[in-house]
Amino acid sequence: MQPESKLYEITYILKGESEEEAINNLDSLKKSVEENGGMNLEESRSFKRRLAYPLGKIREAFSGSIKFFLKPDAIKNLEEFLKRENNIIRYLITVSRRQTNKPPQPKKIRRVAEISNSDIREIDKKLEEILGQ
Repeated sequence: MQPESKLYEITYILKGESEEEAINNLDSLKKSVEENGGMNLEESRSFKRRLAYPLGKIREAFSGSIKFFLKPDAIKNLEEFLKRENNIIRYLITVSRRQTNKPPQPKKIRRVAEISNSDIREIDKKLEEILGQ
């Protein structure tokens, strides 16, 4: 029996001096996902950012994420590719939760009981007694 596909997300940091080079690196990553039987679902736009600390001589890199469906037994092959690929500096593979498109439920508003003038007068009298006036 084949295991069901799960929704995964790869967050990555790619080498690349130019945006074209980063796009080529990203294409090879997507191609590897598809070769392992994955189906791309969603992709966040890659952007160049300054790293918090240099990784070797690299101070800037492209980062982003990809969501895709893949069978759990194929994730090891994908991870081996990611380890071998020199253009991928760092990566993190997580299992994502499937998002349902349920509309948000309206919150119920509690009705506050109205305070009558006689209640206010009683409260004022008790306050005067407590404060000693």
